[in-house]
Amino acid sequence: LAINFENITRKLGLEYIIDVPNSDEFNVKVYLDHDMYETIVFNLCSNAIKHTWSGRIRIHLYLEHKNEQKMIVLEVSDTGVGIPKAILPNIFQRFYRVESQSSRSHEGAGIGLAIIKEFVKHHGGDITVTSVVNKGTTFKCWFPIGSKHLPINQICYNNEKNYLINNDQKRSKKQLYLEENLQWIQNYSSSIEDNIINNCNADIDKSDNIISSSSTDPTNNSLNIINKKYQILVVDDNTDMRNYLSDLLREFNVICAHDGQDAIQILSRLDKLPDLILSDIMMPNMNGYKLLDTVRSNIKTQLIPIILLTAKAGEETSIKGYEKGANNYLKKNHFPLKN
Repeated sequence: LAINFENITRKLGLEYIIDVPNSDEFNVKVYLDHDMYETIVFNLCSNAIKHTWSGRIRIHLYLEHKNEQKMIVLEVSDTGVGIPKAILPNIFQRFYRVESQSSRSHEGAGIGLAIIKEFVKHHGGDITVTSVVNKGTTFKCWFPIGSKHLPINQICYNNEKNYLINNDQKRSKKQLYLEENLQWIQNYSSSIEDNIINNCNADIDKSDNIISSSSTDPTNNSLNIINKKYQILVVDDNTDMRNYLSDLLREFNVICAHDGQDAIQILSRLDKLPDLILSDIMMPNMNGYKLLDTVRSNIKTQLIPIILLTAKAGEETSIKGYEKGANNYLKKNHFPLKN
């Protein structure tokens, strides 16, 4: 799983170390939910890249005892910007964001680490973090060996048929995280961005029945839209937030875009325009305000309701959005928690 980020880290000039012994060296059985474990690995690796500007990232898998119990440890360490000691106890809280952090992304949702902790706890494990500002951060995920800690009805064995059924979803999840990371190595000049914006209105008027292949929908319903009454376009550059919103809105058709530019491309290819657009504000390539301007300036899309999402909804930010035609604002930390 971790090797998927190798090319990205090389292009960013980072040393990327994967220290995973052969399975014969462990000689133990660990029961894991494949989808949850994949999310854990992708999230921690992506976070390390996001906050590391120079030096190295190391992924290490090894055996260790904790509380007199033999466990397997997934350790992801980096030489990044680090996290202040005073706020370390809060980073696993939902929607808690480290405001002062230097990051490659525009605005974190503050939800990824909370989900990771839930997934690790679901396995009867634990997650710890140590960090020093300007020196780096280390996350450790502890997974118990064997199955005695798990309810019997939760234990199952690898099944080839189930694997084949879920394989497309696994590829989709991997693509989501890789696309988010690839945005950090793409340099769009201001002239290119301006050209994109000027051409967006023309793009919307084009008739095409195929949805953009760059859209990032975790359930692949951007390619196979289920016939539900209402359709919502979610626009956010944060993979975890897109996944979270898609799950909350699962009773609707949800199509996802990773920035404003991607959203415009999707709108130009839809047979039926969405009944609502939920858009983050701070995004690369085209932010929420520019997306709002483009949608409102086109006669075909100008009546679509648009709700702006942000982790920082001050009065000044709200006024700017309303002046540009937003129907409403939502703070990300006001979303309900999932059970």
